[in-house]
Amino acid sequence: MNATPAYLVRLQLKESVADSGEYPFVIPVIRTLSIEFTAPVTFFVGENGTGKSTVIEAIAALCKLPVSGGGRNELAGNHGPDTSSALAQALRPSFRRRPPDAYFLRAEFQAHFASLLDAPESALSPQRQLALLAHMSALVATGKSQFIIATHSPILLTFPDAQILSFDGDALRTISLEDTSHFQITKGILQNPAVYWKHLQERADNQNEPLHAKPRRSKSRADERVDQASED
Repeated sequence: MNATPAYLVRLQLKESVADSGEYPFVIPVIRTLSIEFTAPVTFFVGENGTGKSTVIEAIAALCKLPVSGGGRNELAGNHGPDTSSALAQALRPSFRRRPPDAYFLRAEFQAHFASLLDAPESALSPQRQLALLAHMSALVATGKSQFIIATHSPILLTFPDAQILSFDGDALRTISLEDTSHFQITKGILQNPAVYWKHLQERADNQNEPLHAKPRRSKSRADERVDQASED
């Protein structure tokens, strides 16, 4: 399988706008944005509001795609509320070569296959997510496809040798599948559903208890993951 990205290899924020104080430059990760794409498939992970979709939209604009989703022939379609990306104008992209064709899927506006995907799993069952992975693998094997995907799906994150970038924190960092909260929480609740549900019900019974308060008993690793998910 081709181990290098076919098209976009680097994305850098222009220094002159980093401290503008305007949205989206108030998002911590975006203020220090610098991405080296090292694989044909790159996943953006992190909590809602950390800038994943904002960066995906900017990449779409840099690839001359509509930020509301779709292909180049839909630039005038205005499928969604956004028609431009403020971040795109502040980025310095580096392409190995420009993609001859591209597509941007935004799950809330589109339902098609794409090479730029924002939460594609929202319209797909687990079985269909596996089918998507198989199709992606076949396309990547040709050396002519690159995927950049914002997702919360631990199934999609299993793509072999994919680059996973975490948007949680003040700067982007590369993270392994096993270290993502998506993997840990999903694995934990499937292996120990009773432990998770006991803790969730305790929280429901003590709604006035601060989320950071320590339980009366020592916490298992599964409990700690529930704590993290609740705090997020």
